[in-house]
Amino acid sequence: MSVEDCHFVEWKEQFVSLERGNRVVHYFLKDSTGETILAIIGTERSVRHMFYVVADDFVKAFGSQTNIHVGYKWRSRREVVDWLTSMISGQHGMCYLPPAGWLFQILSLFLRLNAD
Repeated sequence: MSVEDCHFVEWKEQFVSLERGNRVVHYFLKDSTGETILAIIGTERSVRHMFYVVADDFVKAFGSQTNIHVGYKWRSRREVVDWLTSMISGQHGMCYLPPAGWLFQILSLFLRLNAD
């Protein structure tokens, strides 16, 4: 599959903390190769009021291909859902490629752990 054939196919909402006053929710995008990336982080600012920001890794991977920049914010879950839905509707060339050196770091850690 070429990068041009790649696109986001779904998004997922994951509740990290449900503690009242400290709620945290993560929104992930999954591409057509099966890779997922954290796109948005929601945190509770006051009771029943969430604040949503773009994840740094998403900006690093896709900032130049989207209208998203560091510090981008959404004010409601509806805005987040609308944006995530727009990302999966027919965009191509949007596959997540891990940062350079990522595989080397994982292999190095694996080798160190198994050296004992």
